[in-house]
Amino acid sequence: MIVSGHNRFLRALDFSGVRAPQPVVGTGGGTSTQRSRETPWVGKEVNGARVIEATSRYGYAYILWDKTTVGWEGTLFDQNGVLVQRCHLVARRLSCE
Repeated sequence: MIVSGHNRFLRALDFSGVRAPQPVVGTGGGTSTQRSRETPWVGKEVNGARVIEATSRYGYAYILWDKTTVGWEGTLFDQNGVLVQRCHLVARRLSCE
């Protein structure tokens, strides 16, 4: 897993194990204007690997990553500490619910 930062959103990209998953974490408060410009990521090719699953979330939040017996679990909380999303990384596969 390669974790990157950004100042407006959370984006999690999975490449079906061909490449390391890419969560981009930086939920500093994206706007609905940014969402309207969002292009679909599933099916898009990034440096020779096709994205098979993608999740985006805008708005203020933070994520905590915890090691589990099978991989990693990321728990995303909003600015009030309310759980808003979970991501799971198991065997080089990243999925978010």
